[in-house]
Amino acid sequence: MPPPPSADPMDLLHDPAIGMAELKEAITSVMARDDDADVAQAISGIFAGGAGFRSKRPAQILWWYLAREQAAPDRPRRRALLPDVMAAAADETPSAERVSLLVSLLARCVSAPAGLADAARLSAVLEKILRIAPEQLLTPQVMASARRLSHVGLMRAMAERSSGAPDDADTQQSLAAILQALFKLNDLQGLENAVDGVWRRDPANAQMSLLLARVKAGQGAEPAEVAPLFEALGEACDPAVQAALLWAASFCYGWRDYDRARAFYACLPTDARVPPKNRGQMKLLGFAVPDEAEAGQTPLSPLALVLAEAGALSRASMGYDSADGPGDLAQALRALADAAAKLTLEDSPDLTAGPARLLQLARGRFSHFEMGPLSHEEKYGWIDPRRMRAIHDGLLGVAAAIAVNAVEAARLGHLRLPVASLVRLAELATDCLMHRDEAHAARAMLLPLADLGISGAVVNRLLQRTDLQDGAIAQAMARTDDAGMTGHAVLDRDAWTSREGIIWTILLDEAPVSFDFDMVLPDGALRREGHHVAGTQLMAAHVPGLTLREAEIVLGPRGSVLRAQLWHYPQDYPPRSPRTVAQEKRGVIWRCVPRRVIAEPVVVLESFDVLSHRNYYHWTLLILSRIRYLLAEGHLARRKLVVPDDLSQWMEAMLSLIGLPREQRVSIGTDEEVVFSDALLVSSVELASPILTLGLRGAMIKAAEGDDAPGFLYLARRGNLRRALLNEDEIEQEAVAQGFRVVYPAEMTVAEQVSLFSRARGVAGPEGAAFTNTMFCRPGTRILSILSRNDLYPTFTDLSAVCGLAHRQLLGRGEPDAEGYQYIYGAYAIDRQQAREALAWVTGGPR
Repeated sequence: MPPPPSADPMDLLHDPAIGMAELKEAITSVMARDDDADVAQAISGIFAGGAGFRSKRPAQILWWYLAREQAAPDRPRRRALLPDVMAAAADETPSAERVSLLVSLLARCVSAPAGLADAARLSAVLEKILRIAPEQLLTPQVMASARRLSHVGLMRAMAERSSGAPDDADTQQSLAAILQALFKLNDLQGLENAVDGVWRRDPANAQMSLLLARVKAGQGAEPAEVAPLFEALGEACDPAVQAALLWAASFCYGWRDYDRARAFYACLPTDARVPPKNRGQMKLLGFAVPDEAEAGQTPLSPLALVLAEAGALSRASMGYDSADGPGDLAQALRALADAAAKLTLEDSPDLTAGPARLLQLARGRFSHFEMGPLSHEEKYGWIDPRRMRAIHDGLLGVAAAIAVNAVEAARLGHLRLPVASLVRLAELATDCLMHRDEAHAARAMLLPLADLGISGAVVNRLLQRTDLQDGAIAQAMARTDDAGMTGHAVLDRDAWTSREGIIWTILLDEAPVSFDFDMVLPDGALRREGHHVAGTQLMAAHVPGLTLREAEIVLGPRGSVLRAQLWHYPQDYPPRSPRTVAQEKRGVIWRCVPRRVIAEPVVVLESFDVLSHRNYYHWTLLILSRIRYLLAEGHLARRKLVVPDDLSQWMEAMLSLIGLPREQRVSIGTDEEVVFSDALLVSSVELASPILTLGLRGAMIKAAEGDDAPGFLYLARRGNLRRALLNEDEIEQEAVAQGFRVVYPAEMTVAEQVSLFSRARGVAGPEGAAFTNTMFCRPGTRILSILSRNDLYPTFTDLSAVCGLAHRQLLGRGEPDAEGYQYIYGAYAIDRQQAREALAWVTGGPR
């Protein structure tokens, strides 16, 4: 029986006998009152499962409400309800019409100033749209929303799907903005293919031509590969075309390809605005270039001059043989900091772009000192990690000082800035100070920001980062009222062991291994060096209540995260995922995920990070070797091994070779949290271990016996952009002339690789993951690794040491400008005569 007409709609909402039509009518009546508090209470009832909703379809009511809300005027208090309502409604796969409704309301929320206060909830809605309707993802509205939310994961997903983007101008312009945002954030994962897809639709697009060229250049491409990207550009009177031509000319000039540089400069109109750096190049190439005053160009601003000095410093030599000693470098850094401190700041495009550029320089070029156990010895590379760290920290300090001074000047009324600029400066300063581990300085800057009209939610989000940097997890969680999140401390092994009350048992404790190897330096000199492989200690601990997230992140029963060792994750741990809300060095906040409890006894490997790395060396030497040892020692007789559910085929093949069937495994996914009632945690290993490596070697050779004829192998590495050997063609020709067989291990099965290398008489080639297979060579086999003088990680030297191989390195030197962009992974070349002599050594020659 329908309720009496005089009943209060708010009372009707809780009447268990109310029908669907009456329910909608009651909500409509509440909305008509213009009382936002009543509307909020009514919608909250749906989530709470009130009596009036238990027998109804909540999703149906939610969709009906969203349609009414779309037609109603925008009201801030009711807008705050929309993210949760949209997320709940989208749990049921919606129609295309309903997806369009979500997109429209999402754009309303994001475009409103208060809508940015809770980017996490809006990002969750956008992620659901990505999952349920990817074909509707690449629209200007959705992409603009993702960009404003600054959600890297969402923007990356859109970039990866760019091949399906519509051809209309608005969508392409929005996609271009997404791609440029990712580039500025130095997030290059999958970026090249996405940019290439957009560029191919419109090769005359100067912005995309320039962006694709910069991405390729960052991965070691040379002028011959980059120059064709600019062939279809339009009229040079367009400023975007001029910017592209100037960059292309300077890039070619840096590679000493003066003919191409001259051709690009010749395309510029006579009235083009040419920066000082390009003007100097043009003069050296024979162009008649008027002075700045004659050309009517404005001299560089003081801040731009600081940036120019920082750029010059970033191109300084990173080698041990640098002409600038430590004192010279320290003086240059002090001078840069003094210049930045004396700046008279003003509202200009430089003000936010300046710190952003310094941050990009520091993290893009100089963060490699964090990458694993780089030694401070010249025999392990020309790069001096201490110089890299000094410049890295110096550039970050200057960037932070500029941003902090600007914020302080605005607070004191000396500088008028838009709120958006202030927020960006605060974010940049926080980024820089977090990388310098100076959370206290960031906090001191952030606390007064509310006085400048900046949203409290924005300030809270940045303060939350400082809490996580300091490991103040409770304080960080107090800054969010979302019950669907969980915070955790991230601790190094000793601190984690103490916090969680773990008792380790030593399974294996090896002594260091001493070894001698040869180096052929770029000048042809032959040098003998001593090397020591650190001893390996393998431990295990029984940890009831151990938890795994993302299929690899280890949490103790008290909730703290065990930080992976340096060689596994040198810069950022835990690995970020769409479920990461906030993360800094000592803490992380995640969105909650479904939880599963497994009662059967299991073995959990610390740093079972194959989904993050999928690297042949990393898997074979650091993970598979442990699994084989545990099998041999009986630790998997009554326990199953926990593995991610998305192993590569070659990983599955190697597990089969060592005799671990699927029945002895427990598979888990990355989108769940798994708690183990009875877990044996086995520690990670960071280097090649004699017992682990030789045990794995024997098992795999026995399982993969073949009939390959013995011979000399040259491991080709063509097509790799990282550590590219520029003249590999001629080095390969030398190898073939001396009787080497050119092989591509990546195109072979695991069993074929094991069989082939176990019969090899000698191995040579550009160093890469395929050199892992040298572990299957017989003791005494000669190994020649060809690599840049910058890249002397001890990885394969360690492997030769524990396997008893004769090891020689042939070192090359790249063009300074080419190497300068990515010091560790830069392209290089090898002297042909030196290669001929070194290859002869492999086949039995005296040298």
